Amino acid sequence: MCAKTLDLLRNRDLIEPWLRSMSPFILVGPEGAGKTLLLQYCVSQLKGASVYTLHCSAQTQAAHVVQVGSHSACTTDSLDATS
Repeated sequence: MCAKTLDLLRNRDLIEPWLRSMSPFILVGPEGAGKTLLLQYCVSQLKGASVYTLHCSAQTQAAHVVQVGSHSACTTDSLDATS
C-alpha cells in the first residue's frame, strides 16, 4: 500500500490512458523518483495487467531493447537488457 500523494495521482493521470489501452510506453526518470511505485500502484488498479521491467544502463543499446521487447513469451517480472 502506498500513500496517494498529489504527485502520485497526477502522474497516474498522465500514464493511465496508455495503461488502459495497453499501449507500450517508456517511463524514465532518475533513480528514486518513484517510477516503480507509480507503475505498481497503477497496475494494481487494472485487472489482468502485468508489467515487465527493463533495467537499462549507459551500455544499453537500442538493439537490446528491441530484442527483449520482441520476446512475447517472456514470463519474468524483471528483464536485464545489459546481459
